Formats: sequence, C-alpha cells, structure tokens
Amino acid sequence: MTAAGLAVLGMLSSVRAEGAAQTAPRPETVDRRVLTRIRALEDEADRIAAQARGVVDAIHALEVERDQHQTAAARAAADARATDVERAAAHERLVRLRQADAMDEPLIAARLVSLYKQGRGGYARLLLGAETLQEMGRAARTISSLVQQNAERLTARLADIAAAAEQEEALTARLAALQAAEMAELDARTAAIAAIADREAAAAALDQRRDATAQMLGALRGAETPAPAAPAGSSQAAPFAAFKGALDWPVVGPVATRFAAGRRQAGAMGNGITISAPPGTPVVAVHAGVVTYAEPLAGFGTMVMLDHGGGFNSAYGLLRAISIRRDQRVSAGDQIGTVAEAAPGTKSALYFEVRADGRPTDPIQWLRPR
Repeated sequence: MTAAGLAVLGMLSSVRAEGAAQTAPRPETVDRRVLTRIRALEDEADRIAAQARGVVDAIHALEVERDQHQTAAARAAADARATDVERAAAHERLVRLRQADAMDEPLIAARLVSLYKQGRGGYARLLLGAETLQEMGRAARTISSLVQQNAERLTARLADIAAAAEQEEALTARLAALQAAEMAELDARTAAIAAIADREAAAAALDQRRDATAQMLGALRGAETPAPAAPAGSSQAAPFAAFKGALDWPVVGPVATRFAAGRRQAGAMGNGITISAPPGTPVVAVHAGVVTYAEPLAGFGTMVMLDHGGGFNSAYGLLRAISIRRDQRVSAGDQIGTVAEAAPGTKSALYFEVRADGRPTDPIQWLRPR
C-alpha cells in the first residue's frame, strides 16, 4: 500500500474539507440512543457497586481467616517446641535406663548362674547347714528373697524401659502431628493471602470499570436532549467512547477474520475484522460522525471512513456501492453502502476497522455482544 493510502487509513480528523455541505443530524435518534445508553450505564454502575460490596466483604472475611490461620500456626509451633523438649527428656531417660540395664546385666546374670548351679541340692545344703530351726528359717527366707529380688529387679527394669520407650514414641507422634498441623495452617494462610490478592485485583478492576462508567455517564449526560424550549438540534453529539461494547454491528453476519494488529504477517487487513455477508447487504454507520473518505482504496475496494470526534474513527471496506459523500454528517444506523461481490475463490464480506487516536483497536470490544 502506498504512503498516501496508509495516511488515509490513519483516518485523521484534519482531512475534513472546509465549507462542505452537511446533512443535518437526526437529534431524536441520537437522543434515544443516549438515553438508552445512560440507563444501561446506570444499571451497570449499580451492578458494579453491588459487586464491589461483595468483594470488600469477601476480602474482610479472608483477612479474618488469614489471621486465624496465623494464630493457629503459631500455637501449633509453640506446642511443637514444648513437645520436642519433652520428647528429648524422655529420650535421655530411656538412654539412661538402657545404660543402667547394660551395667547391671552382668551382675544379675552372675547371680542367676550361681543360683542355678546351686540348684535344689545347694538350697538343701544351705538349709541343712543350719544348726537351729531359727537359722534354718533365716536361710530359707534368704534363698527366697534372693530369687524374688532378682525377679523383681528384672521386671521393674524392663517395665521402666518399656514405659520410657512408649513415652518417647507417643511424644514423637505428637510432635509430628503438631508439625503437620502447623504446616496445614501455614498452607491455609498462604491460600487465604492468595485469595485476598485475587479479590484485591478484582476490586481494582471494578474500580476501573466504575471510573470508566462514571466518565461515560458524565459524557453522555452532557449530550442529553435539551429542554423543549431549546433550539432543535442543539444537543451535543453523543461521544463515541461512551458506547464501548454497545455499538450496533455495521452488518449482520458472522466474523470471518479476527483483529490481528501488531502480529507478524497480519497485513493491513489485520487492523480490523471482516464480517461475512452476501453481496448487496446494507452496511450502516455504527455511530454518528463525519465522512472523511469515500472512494476506492487499493486492497480494500471501496472504502468509507468516519470521524466520530474525540480521536475515534471507523472504516468500512470492501463495499460495492456507497450512498454517502465526503464531509457528509451521518447518524448511527444510517446506511453508507452495500457489501461488494467477492473475488473469485473468496466469500463476500465487510471489512470493519476502529481507530483511537490513529491506533487500530479490536472492533469486537466496541460492538454489542451477540
């Protein structure tokens, strides 16, 4: 495309010719669209406010949850430290018992061997060696006491070791449970923090939407229909920016190619979209504006460009016949032409483009969802 063609595609508002004839706008149509859009934006503002209240409440609840998890994690950590100290003490006690048992084991073993060697005969000799019944009684009691002492000593030592081992095992399990509880609380706290960040991002997005809606409302209220006593046609033009996401489609049909500006090998057609439609389908202006270009343009067939004010422009390409002329003022919904026949091997479609301050933007974001 030539430099002159690219300059035309820029759709600068300064190309408007001075002193050209203009067709009067239709204020009643503009006013109806403005009032409808104002009501829609007011409803949107109410929805945003309700959503914002819900987000603020959710953030508050998540902050409380975050703090509760932090407190629970700190409590579990403190209990874990105390349990670890107790477990270490139980382990030291078990070690001492086992060391004592190891030291006493040879002595007890020697006593058991000695008693075993004596057997019943040894006991009998000990008893028979007594000269009196009193000495015999003492000997019998001595033998019984030795056997009982050794048995009791072994039983008590084994019981102490078993109890100490059981206590250490229980404290180890409790410590592991407390550490797991601390980690679970910290994980829950992290999840709450992430959820708070998500809600705060949602709140920021709602703030942006609220501000944008307020700006649109302010701009549209300045374009409302004046009082009946005011001169006809004296109301301001409805601002293009206030109709973002609410513009009617220029032609009825499915989107054939999407916006691809800035992508590699997108080509000039990537600055807009194409909408499939049969040849001869009427094409209408999406918003009020002034015609800045209405003639053939290489690669785009017959092209019509509209200046909507405020740095916004729209372009309509691949037209067959146009029903407007340069410097003519048109209203939203006015027919500007019809879809042309397609080249061999292709389907007929309308090329549609929207620019803001000379930069192409995705037209889909400006059109009414369908």
